[in-house]
Formats: sequence, C-alpha cells, structure tokens
Amino acid sequence: MSETSIGSLYTMIIVCFSLTSLGSITSLEDSVNSGWGTAAPIGSDDSGSALYPQVAVDDSGNAMVVWQQYDGVRNNIWSNRFTVEAGWGEAALLETNNSGDAVKPQIAVDNSGNATAVWQQDNGTRYCIYSNRYVVGTGWGSAKLIESNDSEGAFNPQIAVDDSGNATVVWEQDDGIYDDSIHSNRYTVGTGWGSATLIGGTANYYWDEHAVDPKVAVDGSGNAMAVWMQYGFNWGSVWSNRYEAGTGWGTASLIETGTCVLLAAEPEVAVDDSGNAISVWSGADNFRHCILSSRYVVGMGWGDPTLVEVADTGDNFFPHIAADASGNAMVVWQQREEPFPGIAESGVMANRYVAGTGWQTATIVEECSSGMIGHPGVAVNEWGNAMAVWERIDGNRTSICSSRYGFETGWGPSVSIGTSAPLNAGNPQVAIDDSGNAMVVWWQYDGTSFDIWSNRYVEPETSLSSSHTSIVTVFAILAVGVSIAAISFYWIRKKKGDRSGELTEEKPPPRS
Repeated sequence: MSETSIGSLYTMIIVCFSLTSLGSITSLEDSVNSGWGTAAPIGSDDSGSALYPQVAVDDSGNAMVVWQQYDGVRNNIWSNRFTVEAGWGEAALLETNNSGDAVKPQIAVDNSGNATAVWQQDNGTRYCIYSNRYVVGTGWGSAKLIESNDSEGAFNPQIAVDDSGNATVVWEQDDGIYDDSIHSNRYTVGTGWGSATLIGGTANYYWDEHAVDPKVAVDGSGNAMAVWMQYGFNWGSVWSNRYEAGTGWGTASLIETGTCVLLAAEPEVAVDDSGNAISVWSGADNFRHCILSSRYVVGMGWGDPTLVEVADTGDNFFPHIAADASGNAMVVWQQREEPFPGIAESGVMANRYVAGTGWQTATIVEECSSGMIGHPGVAVNEWGNAMAVWERIDGNRTSICSSRYGFETGWGPSVSIGTSAPLNAGNPQVAIDDSGNAMVVWWQYDGTSFDIWSNRYVEPETSLSSSHTSIVTVFAILAVGVSIAAISFYWIRKKKGDRSGELTEEKPPPRS
C-alpha cells in the first residue's frame, strides 16, 4: 500500500469523526432553540383595542394572523405575517370601507403560504361578507364582496382552503322575515369567486327554526364538509352538507339523533385527506351537558352519534376538533365539575379518535382546582401530534396555557406561554405545521387597551436529529473499522516481507 493510500485512510477517519461530532452539535443546537419562545406583541397600531385574532400556518411554518382593531371610530381588519426566516413583518390593513365596522375575521392558508381572509362588514345598512387574498411574493389584494343578498344581514363567516388554495366559505344569512339559513361561496384559483349558494336551513319561514354557527373543513382535493346548529323554541340539532369537487353541494342532512339531544350546539368538524369527516358538538339532556361525535365515511354517510366522554358528575362545553391526514382526530373541551364552590371549578379534557379503532378514553389535560378553564382549542399535524391551548382563570387574572400531545408519548405538562404581567389575556388560537412547530395568538390587556400577542413553539428535532446522528455515526464507525482493518492488513504483510502491495519496476522478459 502506498503512502498516498495510507494518507487517504487517515483523512477518511478524520472526516468520519468530524461528521459524527457535527451531527451531535446540530442536535444540541436544535435542542437549545426548541420549545416555546418569548411572548411578544405583533400589532403596530395602538389607536384602539385589538381583539379576536385568528391564525393559520403553511407547510413550512410561516404564519398569517388576522384580527379586528378599533381606530376610535370603527373596527377594521388587520393582518400580520410571520416567516421562519425573518419573523413578524409589519401589520397591514385589509379593508378601507369606512361605512361601518368590520369584525369577526377568519383566515386559511394553503400549502404554499397563500392566504384567504373573510370577515363581516357593515355597509351602513346591513352586514355583508367580504374577502381578501394574500399571494406570496405579491401581498394582499383588494377586499371583495362575496355575497349579494340585500334583504338582511350576513354573519359569522368561516373558511377552509384545499392544498391548491381553492377556498370554501360558509356563513349565516338572515332572510329578512323569520329565519336564518346557511350559505356558501367558493373561490377557485385562476377564476375567482363564484355565486353564493343556499346549502342549509329552512325555507318554511317558521319563527322557531334558525340555522346558525356554521363550520367548514376541506380535504386536499377541495371536497368540503359544512356543519351547523339548527334550533327552535326549545330544541337544537346538528345538520350538515357536503360539497363534492366538480359536482357541488348535496342535500342538507341531520347528523345527531337520540342521544343527549334536548339541545345540540357548538358543532365543529374536521376532515382527513380522503374526505372522511368527524363532527363533535355539545349536547344536553335533562341532567347535564355532554360531548358527542359522529363520523362521515365517503360513500356511506354519517354514522350513529357516540359519546366522547362518560363523566356523569359535571357539564361539558366548547368542544374543538382537529384531524390528521390519516383520519385520526383529537378533540378538547371544557369540563366543569360539581358542586360549584365560589366560581365553578373546571378543567381541560381531551380524547383521541384512532382511525379503524374509534374513540379512546377521555384524558385530563389540565385540572384546575382553584379556578376555571376557558376557550380550549387544538391543532393537529399530519403525523398526529397535537397542540392544545386554553385560558386559565385563577381568580386574579386570565393567562394563556398550552400542552403538547405526542402520538408516542401522550399529553405533556401544562405550561404558561403568555406574559407574566398581572393583566388579563384571552381567546387563544393555535395552528401547527407538518414538522410540529406551532403558533399561538391571543389578545392581551396592557392596562389601557387590548393588543394581539403571539408565541411560537419549535419542535425539538429529537427523532430527526437522532436519526441523522445515528446514521452518520454508523457510517463513521463502519468507515473507521474498514480503515483500521486495511491499515492493520498492510502492516502485517509488510512485517512478513510481502511487498506485493508496493509498486515495482517492471523487468523486461528474458532473451531467448
């Protein structure tokens, strides 16, 4: 073996050990930068209170937030965008209609980071539904009216987008006589907004039948599921309708029947990549409020309602659900215990739906023995990891808390993620990307007015870093082993006098 070959082997050994060390350093750096950051305000206009933020993230972890903010005369719709590379940008005004208040914004983001916002806008006569779209590299466009029913007001818009950025919006529409119904419009990339369509509610004009509180979710192909509450004088039920891409809306149908249904309210819905849906809601009988669920399977329809929890000692409210790509889902809700000393004690509960198995056992995420829990929410990424957020009311102030669920580890401890100032905070909203990084936004009182604050959770790259480090380490060990074996083999042969591995001068053949 030549000296050059021996030098190459020593170089290989050094490189392998360097790669191993680099993998360990990278893992350490990820560990140091992971977890929750520091809570900070993200708005820039201090003229009046900012409330009711909503947040969505794209596949890369970039986030878009919208909120309503009072300017001393009216409420306007504002937005701010977070990028992983640069952090928060400057707040931007999304509409300039000064005829009345703009309130209740909602936001959805596609895989590439393009966003669509909707809100209800007072035009001086009634509330209408408006929208604006953000395109990466271009920015926000102009606000557009997406419904034209001039009889009465339109309220409470909700939005969802598919992987390509096509949007489905649903809202409540007052008919100007007696009833509220559910309407929808759809945005198609390259075409724009279509026409508003009636998708649910009654056309009988009975005074005791109203369709309200719609929610919507879509799969990657643009198929959508809408759910809403329909109620009368002393009853309430949950209804749904499905939009099939290329076909349109179907016929509204009743979801819940026969279980805890004196009053069914607060419906929520989530869908998986195949278009299967899970809806949850709060139901009431003569004794308590309970959390129920039903699952929709494409080609089969809705199944029978199922209790998500079986606690008989208290009431359950405000369910919120999110699902992963495979159809596993997580629901969180507020459970209030009895009796009620002073203010009612409550906690955050959760249950997980496993595709092909069903609902598991309800779990306590946080038990608040000296106060109340409010406004629980949850987001789930495509791998089934979840982040839950809620308000904790301890009697002196309201703070923002969170807990992370790992599909292999379960729920982690409750942590406070807001400011430590003794001032109230509320209405937390959460979104999570495919890597498990989460963005939470909320309103925070500063002693004079309300501002929009945020905090970001960076997922520890434990499994990824460990896998990369392990792979590098294995190859390094193999390379070092091969190198040592080759060097040993060379020196053994050299000691025995075998020079076959060295270059020798070629001798001419003997003459005949």
